[in-house]
Amino acid sequence: SVGILRETFEGTPFMAPIGGGTTENFAELNRGPAIATAADFTTHACNPQVHAFDIASIMETLPIQGVTVANARRLSGGRPAIISPITFMPRSWPDSSGAPRGVPAGLMPFRIDPRHAMPLCAAWTLGSVAALAASGAASATYFEARGSNGLLAASGHPLPVYDVFAALGPLSNASVTNVACSSSLCVAALALEHNGLRNVLLANLRGVPQRILVTGIWGEHGLAL
Repeated sequence: SVGILRETFEGTPFMAPIGGGTTENFAELNRGPAIATAADFTTHACNPQVHAFDIASIMETLPIQGVTVANARRLSGGRPAIISPITFMPRSWPDSSGAPRGVPAGLMPFRIDPRHAMPLCAAWTLGSVAALAASGAASATYFEARGSNGLLAASGHPLPVYDVFAALGPLSNASVTNVACSSSLCVAALALEHNGLRNVLLANLRGVPQRILVTGIWGEHGLAL
């Protein structure tokens, strides 16, 4: 238990915040909320493909990610909420069907959706970062470094989702600022202030080109996504 761990490490160089939660999604944390008040922070995983798998349904999960953060913090009395891992498909296999032969159950890799390698995943990822950042998530862990569910393909070639993190990397110390979309299911927007500059990252959440209008203190700019 968390209490036993605290007693064990109290007064030693190994003492650190002790988190608790679930390797599954927020629903599992919500069903067993006692850990939320015992631990120093909560953790739960996130993916957009549990009950529906079409593009529209995948994009409709984005606003709910922020809601899970708010509810995790409600369960814990305001403690930090860590979202990890975030994957494009559920990472666990519900049973042995379809699992790679010879791989121990505890080491089974994430399930694979070929759309992970498409711009669709990159757009969803930016929307996810925006939703979690706006909700005050303490941290978030996405995908794998390399492979079918990675930022890089097995060959080492960058996938479209790599570009999201390449753009965010130089802004790692930025502050999240307010941004509003008139149609949040069509466009995702993340506004960051860094070194006195305001940066707005945008993603097209639909499968067709869109024309959008970006407005701010600088005026108005039309863009094609």
